[in-house]
Amino acid sequence: MAIHQDTKISVGVVTTLFHDWQAQLEECFMKRDAFLEHVLSCEMEHLSADLAGKRNSEEAKTYISHALHRLGGARSLAIKPRSFKISKATADALRAIEHEHNLVRDALFNRLIVLMRGRRGLLRALELPETVPWNSDSGSALHVGRRRPGEPAAGCRLCGRRGW
Repeated sequence: MAIHQDTKISVGVVTTLFHDWQAQLEECFMKRDAFLEHVLSCEMEHLSADLAGKRNSEEAKTYISHALHRLGGARSLAIKPRSFKISKATADALRAIEHEHNLVRDALFNRLIVLMRGRRGLLRALELPETVPWNSDSGSALHVGRRRPGEPAAGCRLCGRRGW
């Protein structure tokens, strides 16, 4: 019988972004670490494939790290370390991808959260899909990211609650 081992990872996340994301997850009665574990375990394969044959130089990695900490200009947005409990297998896969492609973990996580919370305008500007296929009998697609107040929402995928 396999034993599921967890470990903690530390990531610097923009404070306002983190608090807004946390509030959204709580509105849907979702456990933050379990949700992040699921997202990461699903996305690792795609991230690795998307970055195949690519590696940041040390200069690029330094630039990305400094750019993240300069967000907001003179009034830089506060970035605080956050701990997340994920499976050891997912953490090891994440570390391997970070090492192979010389990624800045903080930038990767902040981008992931921004894209999960992104409104339609941001998704369109980045030429990303606004819907994803969902496992349902109707074959309907769910909206990606946030919606403006008054827009019809698909609701929380787990509990069906609407409004985020």
